[in-house]
Amino acid sequence: MENIERPDTKIAERIEWYTDLLTSSPGGWIGYLYPAFGGGVTFKFDFDKNQRVRMIALLNTQTVHNVKESSYSIRAPQVPSLYFDTYSYIHQLADPIITKYGGERLVGAGGDFEFSFVNASPDTIRLKGNFRGSDLLLVRADPTGAENYLRNVYTFTSQELVKVDRFKDYYKKLNYNGQDYMIIINVDKSTFSVYYNRSGKLQFFTTEFAGMENGILLREPFVDGEFSIQRFEDFEFDFTQNQLQVLLNGKEKIVINSLSVPPVIDLDGPAQIFSKYNRSFSTYGFNYDGQRDYHQLSSDPSFIGAHLRQRYYINNLDRFEFYYYDNSNMEQMFYYNLRSSINTPGVMKFDVYANFGTVPSNSSLLTAVNKFKAFQGDAGGFYVFTSGNDVYDFVSVDDSKKWFRFY
Repeated sequence: MENIERPDTKIAERIEWYTDLLTSSPGGWIGYLYPAFGGGVTFKFDFDKNQRVRMIALLNTQTVHNVKESSYSIRAPQVPSLYFDTYSYIHQLADPIITKYGGERLVGAGGDFEFSFVNASPDTIRLKGNFRGSDLLLVRADPTGAENYLRNVYTFTSQELVKVDRFKDYYKKLNYNGQDYMIIINVDKSTFSVYYNRSGKLQFFTTEFAGMENGILLREPFVDGEFSIQRFEDFEFDFTQNQLQVLLNGKEKIVINSLSVPPVIDLDGPAQIFSKYNRSFSTYGFNYDGQRDYHQLSSDPSFIGAHLRQRYYINNLDRFEFYYYDNSNMEQMFYYNLRSSINTPGVMKFDVYANFGTVPSNSSLLTAVNKFKAFQGDAGGFYVFTSGNDVYDFVSVDDSKKWFRFY
């Protein structure tokens, strides 16, 4: 009689194979985690045969330098899955307490700590979150540079990648084989977006990215015919020539130009703001002339953040809310009403009304808020571009050096 292998035997063999694979890398694994609610976070994992995993993570300065240890297991209640069993850095992206990493109140940033194996090779493992559906890509680390890899990623993202916003003008154009692409690298939300025209129609693409040692890795590749973008590396900034040179997909150098004129205009951008009817948030104010937070809102220790409430009274009357701590360390709100309109396709204008709420006793904060308000009342209005899921960039029609971002 022919021997038939039992299903549970096959599963046990598969679990053993995954365990051997995870523990066989002398340098550990570099993990690129893309939470369900957006963004990307880079990890470094070292798995051992005693079901312990040591990790560092690109969450903040502390998590990059301080190793966290957790237990892990591989089980198959339905399909073989990797479980991070005890609380660690990876759990912070799923923590409903938003002070742990951010994200949405009560649900966190959309991370997972239980992952199904999608496919695996000796050098690459792809996993899918069992609850939120976040993506986790594990790449076998080079043992010669594994120890410092994440620290190098942190240095690149915190010191080099942020220079993308230091160009005086907002617009970035990449030309490949005669086709223009408007590129948006959103360093606040770790998203990568592309606008371009194809056959007379505006096309749009957006995805998340995670930091690499000298570049960014996209969650999903951008593909337009034979042209694709999977990763950018070797960033070289030339602010004199208003150019950024990058290595495309590890193969060829390309140039991205910073421009004062938009390569495309999203005629539907402002209408999306109205249709969403949500509350957008920012932790700082305007970017202007390559300077982030031009009015220095975030540098004031009493400032918490700003909300743009579209259609607050459901009649296109909006309001900007500024939250701050008063002298008693109690949270207060100061706001002003405004009416937004779309009289020109693709352009949103703001007519600013009077102030309301509790006036900050901190004169420097009040001065900064009033400067923000004056900047927002730009006569020409603002173009609106999407730079991520529910992330919007407002760019002055009159002055491309002036823009702000809400998400």
